Amino acid sequence: FVLAKQNSNKISAIASFSPGEYLGKKWSVAKEAKGLTMPVYVTSGSAKKEIQMANDILKNAQLKQLTRHKPSSGVHGASTLREKRNPKGYKANREDFMKFLKLQK
Repeated sequence: FVLAKQNSNKISAIASFSPGEYLGKKWSVAKEAKGLTMPVYVTSGSAKKEIQMANDILKNAQLKQLTRHKPSSGVHGASTLREKRNPKGYKANREDFMKFLKLQK
C-alpha cells in the first residue's frame, strides 16, 4: 500500500497477501491504503489474528474497488496459493485471485 500510494500513477492494481502493520513507525499501512483508487485484492491466512490485521488495514481505507477474499483454509502471505504450503485451500484461493487478475486486463 505504501508503494502504491507513492506511485499511484505507475501502479494499476494491488494484490496484498496478509497485510499488516509490519513496517514499524515510519509508515502506517492503514494510512497509506486510505483513498487508493486502483483495484485492490486482499487476502490473508485463515487464522483469526491474521484476518483481524487485514481488517484493521481496510476498515477506514474507503477503497473504491476492493476484492476481499476470506479463505476457509489459508496460510500467511502469497504461500496461500501454493499447494505444498496450503494443500487444503490453495485451489480456492488461487481461483479467487485469478478472477481478480482477469478483471484487470
